[in-house]
Formats: sequence, structure tokens, C-alpha cells
Amino acid sequence: MSMTTAIYDGREVSVLEALEIKGNSKKVEGRFVCPECAESVNPHNSKTNSHHFEHFKRNPQCSLSHKLKSKNNSRYKYLAVDDPKAIEGYEADQKILSRSRNPRLVQECKKRDLFMCQACGKRPQIQGNPVVECHHKDPLSNGTRETKLSDLVTLCPTCHRAVHTREPAYSLKDLKKLLKLA
Repeated sequence: MSMTTAIYDGREVSVLEALEIKGNSKKVEGRFVCPECAESVNPHNSKTNSHHFEHFKRNPQCSLSHKLKSKNNSRYKYLAVDDPKAIEGYEADQKILSRSRNPRLVQECKKRDLFMCQACGKRPQIQGNPVVECHHKDPLSNGTRETKLSDLVTLCPTCHRAVHTREPAYSLKDLKKLLKLA
């Protein structure tokens, strides 16, 4: 069953209305809800002109939610929790939020540091291409702000991973001390 209406600001809206409200905004979760289960839905503009709403997360209890497709059209196969096998590879709806970054600033940081890890001094490469990352000294998770080149440092993937093994993250100075101990 295809869902053609949803609730928005306490009133029922059609998919076309919702698509107009949504516009170019990527943030829709929580704005439109399923009339049956009240979970977040997303207006979907289908290539086949069958516009409809889709749940952000499949809800098997809701008759309006997409059902998990089975390749052999049989009933679901359930495995025991302690079974050494697992069912993988199925499609799952996900909501992913990420922090915006400025690619120009990242590239300037890497160039400034000569594509060299500022913690261990290595210049890892694959087929002549540098493999380094740009680390924010003040984590982006602390919120929106203006970032300057001096707020960034180039690290190899290993050192970047090591910096984030603690909360709050290790400072560059602390990481260099740890590397000397190793």
C-alpha cells in the first residue's frame, strides 16, 4: 500500500504539497509524520510518477510502511541470536547528519603542512598520491563556528584515529608525547 498523505503541522497534506513544502531542504525528518503510526516520513518524488511518502525507518507494524523485499517472495527467514550466520545486504532507510566542511580550507591545510603528518612526520602515499587527513583541533561536534587555517592540522590516518581514541580528543602535543613513549 502506497502512502499518499501525511500529517504536517497538525493537518493532512498530499505528497505534492509536501514536496513543495520540502523544496530543496534536506532536513525533513520530524516535519512529516505517518497518519497511521506517527513516525517520521519523507515525501518521495518517484521517477515513475508514483509520488508517495516513505518511512525513514521501516516499521513492520505499520500497514503504510514499505515492507522488506524478499528475493524469493517467501516469508522472512529468522535466525537465532546465537546463530553464526546473519542476514546482510538488505536495503535499510537511514538518516545521516554530517557536519559541513570547507574542502578549500582542508586542501590549504594539507599543502601548508606539505602533506606530512604533524604528529609522526610520515608522508603516507598510495601510488604517489598523499593519504593524509585534516584534523580540527576544536572538534566540529562542538558546534557551528568560523574555522581558520590555524585551527587545522594534517595527520596521517593512523595518528588521526589515535587522536580520537579519547574524549576529549588528544591534543597534537599530547599525541607527540605518546608517540615518543611507544
